[in-house]
Amino acid sequence: MTVVDAISAATGLDHDKAESVAGAILGAIRMSCTPQAFEPILKAIPDAQGLILRAGPSMSGGRTGEILALVSELKSEAGVAKLTAQLGRSGVSPEQVGHTAKALIDFVRKQEGEAAVKPLLDALPGFRDLVK
Repeated sequence: MTVVDAISAATGLDHDKAESVAGAILGAIRMSCTPQAFEPILKAIPDAQGLILRAGPSMSGGRTGEILALVSELKSEAGVAKLTAQLGRSGVSPEQVGHTAKALIDFVRKQEGEAAVKPLLDALPGFRDLVK
């Protein structure tokens, strides 16, 4: 099972939308943490960079990179709120955003272990609250 399959199962989103949402969230995480904190995601999700690149236009209303510029600070609740609002404009409910984030972290945890996930969540308290 891929991370996109896990997200689709957790959210009810079709494969293409689950892929776009995953890429948008991964992009926001990547811009909000250190390369070291993002490394476990790259190990668990080999196509993470591809997901991020493919999500740009589809999740930002066609304005490439806008979502990443808006939500590059997932350390705070405000950054998470911006992410949720932007994804909402693309037809993704707040509940689906939360389920996507949780499925993504659970996938990384299953692949790389809790020790890989904890530093990431500690570094991004706003995001950590989203995946509870």
